[in-house]
Amino acid sequence: MNRTPGTSVPPISSHSMVELRFSGKPHPSADVLRATLQLAAANERRIAIRLVLVSRAVKEWIDPILYHTVTLSRATSTLAFWRTIAFSQKLPSFFAEHVKVMCISEEAHTAYLTQILLTCSGVTSLTFWTIPASSWQNNLVAGDFNSDLTSSHPGPRLWLSQPQPGAGYNQVQHDSFPDDCFDAVRPKRLVACFRDPSSLAFTPDLSRLVFTFVTHLSILNSWEEWIFWDIGNHLPSLSYIALDLNVARNKPTAMGADSLGRGGSSDQLTVNLQLARTLKNVLHRCHHLRVCVLVLLFDSSPQSTLARISESILHLEHEDSNRFPFNNPPSVLDPRMVFLQSLSPFSVRQAHAWTEERMWREAERRAVGQEKLNTGPSLLAM
Repeated sequence: MNRTPGTSVPPISSHSMVELRFSGKPHPSADVLRATLQLAAANERRIAIRLVLVSRAVKEWIDPILYHTVTLSRATSTLAFWRTIAFSQKLPSFFAEHVKVMCISEEAHTAYLTQILLTCSGVTSLTFWTIPASSWQNNLVAGDFNSDLTSSHPGPRLWLSQPQPGAGYNQVQHDSFPDDCFDAVRPKRLVACFRDPSSLAFTPDLSRLVFTFVTHLSILNSWEEWIFWDIGNHLPSLSYIALDLNVARNKPTAMGADSLGRGGSSDQLTVNLQLARTLKNVLHRCHHLRVCVLVLLFDSSPQSTLARISESILHLEHEDSNRFPFNNPPSVLDPRMVFLQSLSPFSVRQAHAWTEERMWREAERRAVGQEKLNTGPSLLAM
């Protein structure tokens, strides 16, 4: 092979073949290879991790897939991902653009989670097991100033900055966790369990900006909690909502009843009406609502539960018809109300999971059928 004097040909290694092959003018096979590798990476994470080592070109193709879904299951996971963001050669805009799905468990709630949420502002599907219900105030926390921040905490609403020495001996003063941390995220799909460790009776602030674009919402809290929440007035984009109804629980409510009313006592009837009132408000006040799913968990008599709740909602509709503007009460329940008997009550719920998508699809199909038949709700089991 003839060579121009004064020049040399660099050695071709297996790691640089892809870059050399598609350098310069676009090669017609490049798109095919890229699509094939991206498909393999999307189906198997271990393959994706290996592919990023092939070449710089392949790494650029695979990195967005590799970071598309982030699961923070432990405090060590949160620390590891925070280090990736802090020390990576990638710009923060890469994580904001490509991290679309995030699942966060309770054990992953550490101070590092703050920076992660602020950076990954492009998340569209968010699963939060124990999302904070309200802001925490400044706290004096006893402990060592050099203690490990990756230890488990009650929730992510902790502290944005590193702890500062307090006035007392062996005390640490933490800054309050700012609201803009969560408000930087605008998910469209949200699965969440709201918690407030400082209060047994709490109401999550659903007017926060983080809920502005939520179209699909699954609330995993027990019914004894969410029946007192003002859900219908603060979710402007909501189209699909699922609420858990675990009839096997025996958790006292704010009104004293310890189970969903199956008898005729005044407390049980009051609980039934409060539950019906919350569901009615969701149906009436969420203007873009297409489906409201009541997920029946551990219910040995789902048809009885369906009939009892339907009757309570229709009773409230009849009472409202006697008030201005004196509308005629409906003869059957709103067809958007779907009762779903869960056949897998122990399954893990995630906003991006195919099982969640299947629930929305089947529930909407059932709602359309109920509207056509106009005979009231029927039980959906899945």
